[in-house]
Amino acid sequence: MEKDPKIPMQLLVGTKSRKDLAKEYDINERTLYRWMKQKGIELPRRLLLPEEYILIYQKIGLPGVPPQDDEKPPDKV
Repeated sequence: MEKDPKIPMQLLVGTKSRKDLAKEYDINERTLYRWMKQKGIELPRRLLLPEEYILIYQKIGLPGVPPQDDEKPPDKV
């Protein structure tokens, strides 16, 4: 998978856990699981490789970046 030019290099470092991703989004880990389920993202239960969390960034949006009108993230519950 190619690097998305919109994703800052500081987000693309090694493997990450879902807990790491939840911290980036400033949400609870359970909320991240819900968002992934709503977006149809199914990944193995292990550390995520860069191509896997890039997929999450592409489907959910980048952490700390407000979504565009057509890219609304899943509801925070």
